[in-house]
Amino acid sequence: MRIRLIMGIGILIIVLAIVYRVFYGIPSKMVADHHFDLSEYYSHQGNWSMAVKEMRKALEYDPHYVQARDGLAALYDENGLQTQAEEVYLKGLALDPKSEFLHYQLASFYQLHKRYPEAIQQMLYCLKLKPNNINDLLVLALLYDRNRQYPEAIQALKRRSALAPNDDLSLHDIARIEREMRASTTRKPVTHPNPNSGSARLHPVSSHTAN
Repeated sequence: MRIRLIMGIGILIIVLAIVYRVFYGIPSKMVADHHFDLSEYYSHQGNWSMAVKEMRKALEYDPHYVQARDGLAALYDENGLQTQAEEVYLKGLALDPKSEFLHYQLASFYQLHKRYPEAIQQMLYCLKLKPNNINDLLVLALLYDRNRQYPEAIQALKRRSALAPNDDLSLHDIARIEREMRASTTRKPVTHPNPNSGSARLHPVSSHTAN
């Protein structure tokens, strides 16, 4: 009798879990996707206030929706609201501290605003999550280079070269950075790409999927 009671309670718990998932889990994600799509539509129409409103709604229904979080931060940043954009990323990382995607996007945000030390810290978090990611090592070296931390940049590139021995890119970059080091000792100005140009952005992002 006792075994039947326990089995009955177990079955009831399973049924309730399924019902909860059907009526609360899946619809919430569907509603979040709907608001995300509306935000994208309003953004393309140039209606910034409605785009923000809909993206915030998407996050209300799914706080772990990293695409929506990145989208909201981008909307704020595009309109000069850097503090709000940063807060959106930080709130996301408070919820999902192991989100490589959010760490990478925050690093990109910091890099675009020439906040290189903070961008470096975010890329170091990415590499803690995936230590052998050669793309992240390349980005880290780029950030060290822009912050004129030349020895650290070379170290990152050498680590990358060890992981990808057939890739000559690291060797070419090491030679370039060594030239910059020599130039800096003679007090010659070192030019870097425009931080808002396509070549200055953190690439590649394809290895950072938004899960």
